Amino acid sequence: MPTSSNNTRESIAWLRHQREIGASWNQLCLALTRSAREIPPLYPSALAAQLATPMEDRIRGQKNWRRGMVAYFDNATDGNPYGHIATLALRNRNGSWLAWSNIVGGAIRLVPITLFTRSWGDPAQFAAVSLNGYDLKGFEEQTRVKSRKPTGDALRHAVKTLRTEAEIREKRGFEARAQALRKDIETLRRKHPEELADE
Repeated sequence: MPTSSNNTRESIAWLRHQREIGASWNQLCLALTRSAREIPPLYPSALAAQLATPMEDRIRGQKNWRRGMVAYFDNATDGNPYGHIATLALRNRNGSWLAWSNIVGGAIRLVPITLFTRSWGDPAQFAAVSLNGYDLKGFEEQTRVKSRKPTGDALRHAVKTLRTEAEIREKRGFEARAQALRKDIETLRRKHPEELADE
């Protein structure tokens, strides 16, 4: 798996600069997070990226999280069918995590991750040491599996996972979430027709 260009220090400096210049990333949390690491686009939503994250790259339990990891936030019952992603920055005096994130309106802020649950209803799902098929520079040693699927195989696996999740969410009555996942599948097919030709 390739490695991101920017390490943690560089990505957090880039996010801080985005805040300082007043950049707006309204409803673009995935684009913001991957741009901080200089990772190219792949998945159309944070939820799609979350579901496609390899199990071995998922870090459960906030005590195991580290500065610079990306963290995913989602709740199938809320009004946002696309999920949320942010970059972990530091712990406050109480030991709770703060993360660089876009907020409502697109402004970039360093916020407590409890904001996502309190304001949006999106609890933390897990942190990760990879994003869009790239290891996050500085966390390569935490990647447990040395051999990864080639991009085409990873995309096919992602589409299969998204399709399954869409079916599950539709059965549970979360139609908006199911439609968002189907839209993500169509976006992936449109952007990667060769890799997904037999999907």
